[in-house]
Amino acid sequence: MTSVAPRLLIESFGLVGYQLKDPPDLDQVRYDVVAKVPPGATAQEVRVMMQNLLMERLQLKIRHEHQVVPVYALLIGKRGPKFKPSSEPIDPAKQGLSRSSTGPGVVKLAAVGQTIPQLVSALFQQTDHPIMDMTGLSGKYDYTLTFASRRSNELSAMSPDPRVDDAPTIFQAVQDQLGLKLEARKMPVDLVIVDSGHKIPVEN
Repeated sequence: MTSVAPRLLIESFGLVGYQLKDPPDLDQVRYDVVAKVPPGATAQEVRVMMQNLLMERLQLKIRHEHQVVPVYALLIGKRGPKFKPSSEPIDPAKQGLSRSSTGPGVVKLAAVGQTIPQLVSALFQQTDHPIMDMTGLSGKYDYTLTFASRRSNELSAMSPDPRVDDAPTIFQAVQDQLGLKLEARKMPVDLVIVDSGHKIPVEN
């Protein structure tokens, strides 16, 4: 596995990106991780092994902290979801989330066999606050979502295009196209804060 320390920490602790607060210099180094996993180890056990490995080799000083922060709660709209569960079995060749553009600053997401947490991850890239899944929906779904990206106003000013002006905001698109809604709230979240660490791993 090759990645930067923050990505490794996010995966090992099972976090969403906004939950990790790390020193900027840890973002600048990529690491090759080679480790043997005992036969029969569960996913949770593997994550704990990775946590211990990172903390030991990078001498990380980590603490957990609860903070009340502005978030968007992802809720089901009054008329219910407008997307359907994926048909089983899901074709692995088609499963995934594709991103395309229908014009300057206009984004189209097409999902096949995707979970709500995966939708939340995609939406988070287009908002200024974390998104909390409060839909209660499980399973995998197919949907399409078209909206003006966060850079659409900048692009429209540089090169006016009526398609940008006509495209809905991410908030409008989630409500009109998916039957969900993003509601501004303040909620406590668990943050993992890295106070210090070494860029150069210590020897075994």
